Formats: sequence, structure tokens, C-alpha cells
Amino acid sequence: MKKWKMIALALLIGGAGHSQSNTPSEETLEIFKQQIQGYYHYLVTPEVKNFSCKISSGIYIDFIRDKADSSYYYPLKYIQTKEDNRYYVLQPLPTLNDSLRREALGRVQNLKNLFNGLLTDLQKFYFQHPLASPPAEAAITFASDTVSISFSSRENEQTISMDETYTRGGQLGRITWKLGDQQVVIYPSYREARGKWICTGWNNQVYQGGQITSGMAARVEYVWHTDRFLPLRIDIITQQQKTLGEEVATGGYVLFLKEFMFNEDITEITQKATSKVPPRE
Repeated sequence: MKKWKMIALALLIGGAGHSQSNTPSEETLEIFKQQIQGYYHYLVTPEVKNFSCKISSGIYIDFIRDKADSSYYYPLKYIQTKEDNRYYVLQPLPTLNDSLRREALGRVQNLKNLFNGLLTDLQKFYFQHPLASPPAEAAITFASDTVSISFSSRENEQTISMDETYTRGGQLGRITWKLGDQQVVIYPSYREARGKWICTGWNNQVYQGGQITSGMAARVEYVWHTDRFLPLRIDIITQQQKTLGEEVATGGYVLFLKEFMFNEDITEITQKATSKVPPRE
């Protein structure tokens, strides 16, 4: 049996200097949310009604460089509203013959699928505040140096159990998703910048029946623009073992984001978006 090699994970749950004054008996989920509300950098802050950005990938850019005009590198515009409605708008494509145009559209769909695969993590670690997802009825447990939040959700008539672990200082350290005998464990990493935490990436491992079957490491590069950090590049490394004992397949890809816009009039855009590229699968 070949040795299973998985991406090394580091659990970074040390605090960044924030402190809490309440005792466990006084604290609730709502109080904890209020305490750490200002500890994170994230996009959908209270004044943001919607945001958008153009997206591409290293694979798509290489294709355009080889086959077409290099000014058409970003084929999709992603739009998200405060209410978590999501849309994709197809951008102009270069002039191509029928065969290459079909290939280009197929690659655009692949790009959308790649981005969709990261959306849950991007929502949790950057687009929204980490505590935006737990419902009000979530159970919260305070220990001496950690805070655990547990809740469940229904998806495709199945129940997913979720547990999130924070430091007492409010930094998210681990997320665990459980569905049947499958479990996903995610470890985000943060650094302190301009007085708040910014997520620099995350690692995850997928378990099936107690055995690791796949893993992923994501690293994010940002630029500070006006009053917020904007993600420009996401590097992904993946590892997967389809059958226990088989050699692990390693892959990787890069996503690029640019031209972030906030609070646009998107009425017409969103109507057109649903007819061009489906907003969700």
C-alpha cells in the first residue's frame, strides 16, 4: 500500500490581542457576536448592498493567450447581494471560430464550477463575517480558552451537523461538517492587519468512514484599496485518493479576481445574468 501523503495542516487558533471581559455564565451567542463583530475584515459590511468582481483562472488565461486576443482574460462577472443572492454575467468573448467558441464556453463553465467550489469557504472566511452563518438557535459552549458553536442545516433532505471552534479572543480556528459517515474539517489561518484579522487561506481534509480521502490548501493574496482588503489571487492545491490504497493524485489551479464594485444598480444585470449563466447549480 502506498503511503498516504496529505497536505500538512497547521491549526492557527492563537488570539491576536483581543480580550473578552464577560464570564461564561453571562455570555450568549448574541453577546459573543457583538463582541467580535469588529475583529474581522470582510466584504459585506452593513453599508454594502451588493458587490461584484470579474473572475478568471490561470487555465483560462493560458487558453486565451494561445488562441485569441489577450484583452479578453476575464470571462465572468460575479455578483452577490447582501441577501446572499448570487449571479454570474458572461462577459464579451474574443472573436473565435465555432469550434474554439464552443471550447471557450466550456472553459467558462469550468471556471464557474471552480469558483462555485470555493464559494462556501469564501463566504465564511471573507465575503461575510464568520458569525453570519450560525442561526440564533445555535448551541454555544464556553470553555476556559475556546468557544464552540454547534448547529445543523438541511440540504437535499439530509441533515448536516456543523461545529465551529473559536478562541476566547474570537478567532475562528476550526470548522467541522458531518453528514453520515463523511466529515470535512477546515482550518482557516489569519493574520492581523490594520487592527483586524484577515483570512490568508484555509486547509481542509475530507474523511470517509474515518479515512482521509482528499484534502485542499488555499492561499489568498490581497491588496488594500480605499478602505478594505480585496482578494486578487487564490492559489489552490488539491489531493485526492479515489480508492483506499491507491496513489494520491495532486493537482492545482489559480483563480484571479479584479475590478471589485460596490452598491451598483444591478436590476438589469441580474435579470440578464439568469438567462446567460445559471446563478446556482
